[in-house]
Amino acid sequence: MARTPTLLALALIAGTTAAQNYEELPKGFTKTVDNAYDYFLLPRLSYLPVHIQYAYDVNDVSVPAAPMRAVTWRRNNYYSNSVPAGSITVTVTMSHGPNAPSAMSTTFASNLSTMTTMVYTGTANFPAAPKATGPAPWTHAIPFARPFVFSKASGKSLVIDLVIAASTGYTSTHTMDAAGPARGTRTSNPRAQSTCKFSNSKYNNSLSYLTGGLTNKGGPWYVRYGSILPNAPGIATLSIFGNDNKGPWPLRIDLTPLGAPGCFWDVGLEMGLWVPITATASGTASWPSIQIPPGLGGLAFYDHALFLDKAANNFGFVATWSSKWSIASSLAPKANTLYMTADTNKSPTGRFRTGYGTHVRLTR
Repeated sequence: MARTPTLLALALIAGTTAAQNYEELPKGFTKTVDNAYDYFLLPRLSYLPVHIQYAYDVNDVSVPAAPMRAVTWRRNNYYSNSVPAGSITVTVTMSHGPNAPSAMSTTFASNLSTMTTMVYTGTANFPAAPKATGPAPWTHAIPFARPFVFSKASGKSLVIDLVIAASTGYTSTHTMDAAGPARGTRTSNPRAQSTCKFSNSKYNNSLSYLTGGLTNKGGPWYVRYGSILPNAPGIATLSIFGNDNKGPWPLRIDLTPLGAPGCFWDVGLEMGLWVPITATASGTASWPSIQIPPGLGGLAFYDHALFLDKAANNFGFVATWSSKWSIASSLAPKANTLYMTADTNKSPTGRFRTGYGTHVRLTR
């Protein structure tokens, strides 16, 4: 009688093991529709031949050692494109890399160890993959002719090196799923103020900005307002409160009682920070570059400005287009991509697509 539960337990363990006989990389990024795409695996004709190296942190692999027997990609549902059936003529080499993904060399050979395994060479046929919602199924598989024996102790990265010599069916760009560097975002707070005009009948209807610092690592940020009254002086401020997070402020604040009909104030005033900015002769006015400190991932702030124009209204000021700036909370994938397209001369070096990790499933 005791054997029945024992056999059942063994069967359940075996079933669990069978269901988890793969690694999905980069770790933590493959369960959702991600924010980037890869356009190297299914290259358009003008890109051929292509040399690609995908590098992943060995610590993202859940087992200390295992034979890898196949690699599979999937289309992305972030970018709206069709993926037809087709094929690539490809050589796939696997290796443990001496460099962490973040420290990859631009020299292809320097990212491989002395022990490499050519796991496949030939034509790989791929099916059509229609766009859908959510993460796409894993469809674009290359079974290995010989396994690659992975060992976490043998290097700092797991490198998949592909040389694609030819393709059929891919006459334009078709993309696969990938994770890119964490990105902060800008959204309107709540919109451009088309009813709040300068004396020249223009209003702030355009913005340009730098969002590189809107990550958990921090970095530079600025916003530049367009269609401002030329040479007008102004003052600008930041707040942690805006129209979707009002806090103690009665936003939006109608400036009509102050003599500026059609104008609104859209951020809190808790910081007491007023930065003087002046429009150029061409009507643009920029914040100075501000360094966002690290560790603020998941938070947001708002900007707003007023520009002096005594002829515009009785208040003598015109309000700008306010924005919400959201700082990305997610970490960048522990992955990197090195590539060279139109590589007819077999260049020893490539170009980085820094911080991008193409989604792969490695079957053990």
